[in-house]
Amino acid sequence: MKLGVDHYYATSDPGTFNKLAGSFDPIVNTVSAKIDMSAYLSLMALDGTLVNSVRHRSRCRLMYSR
Repeated sequence: MKLGVDHYYATSDPGTFNKLAGSFDPIVNTVSAKIDMSAYLSLMALDGTLVNSVRHRSRCRLMYSR
């Protein structure tokens, strides 16, 4: 198995989230800054896995709507 980058997508572009919705399993978050977790959760495939490897000083609040 090879590990490496096949594609790069800028998450600063809101269109990226629409284009890639439901296409990732797993997502590994290593970002220590505050981010919109709802946007990243929209990228997960059905039954996907989100791994959060950072600890924020404040609680992590997720807001989800269908």
